Amino acid sequence: MNKYKKLKEAILSISDNKRQSISKAERESFAVFIEVSLLCALMNIRKKYSDKGYSESEIGNCLFVKKPIIDVAERFIVDEDKTRKIDVAYRLYAELVKDSEPFTDVLSMLHEEILLSGGRGEGLGQFFTPPDLARSLAMMLFNETTQYPSGTIRFSEPCCGSGALALSPLNQMYKTAPERLRDVHLMLNDIDSLAVKSAILQVLMTCIYHNIELSRVDVYNANLITEYSKGDTFFMAFETPKEKPEAFRAFEEMMRLVLEVERDLQPEYA
Repeated sequence: MNKYKKLKEAILSISDNKRQSISKAERESFAVFIEVSLLCALMNIRKKYSDKGYSESEIGNCLFVKKPIIDVAERFIVDEDKTRKIDVAYRLYAELVKDSEPFTDVLSMLHEEILLSGGRGEGLGQFFTPPDLARSLAMMLFNETTQYPSGTIRFSEPCCGSGALALSPLNQMYKTAPERLRDVHLMLNDIDSLAVKSAILQVLMTCIYHNIELSRVDVYNANLITEYSKGDTFFMAFETPKEKPEAFRAFEEMMRLVLEVERDLQPEYA
């Protein structure tokens, strides 16, 4: 069984509520998987920069999350059996990301198969871009002859779905101009909150498991026609912290060790 099929089966096993219809249980399973996985990705981002010597306040100044990430998952993560199933699905997903090229679109087909099949996406006009089409468009726009602007390179996908049309250009940049990924400012938006969570999850997972840094990612959850310019549509943003000079990092490490020694020498009182 290939890893994609194993991942799908692991996700669909999360919810086993017999009182729900199959389609509702599948939707709930996918939503729980996306939300918990996004929480894990954000924790891994924090750990990555904490391990590099950045303080909590420095990381907090670069990572902003305005809207709640969890909508449906809270009642699942207190159930030991469901927590185990979520963990299995997340680990399979992480393996799939690690084994794939950076910025490979893993989730769009799953999203469509589980949530949009049988016309379920018509209420929001959701018809996701096929991955092959997204790759073809990216190859025409971004190749060895592409002249990138100096400074920041901005990508905006205002109807991003699970991220197919945003991931493909980044994948092409990785193949043709990987040194410029550090200059990318990516802006994502979708009317569907779960879709936009899927999109940013895919971006963050590549950054984590392939050790890639983008300049900044801004994420919005809005109706492009009626809400895009309103302030309450902001979902989250992440800006890669500025690189610290080697001497400053060494000084911080020395001070940390000094404080640890001081703490260990403090007298204990009964």
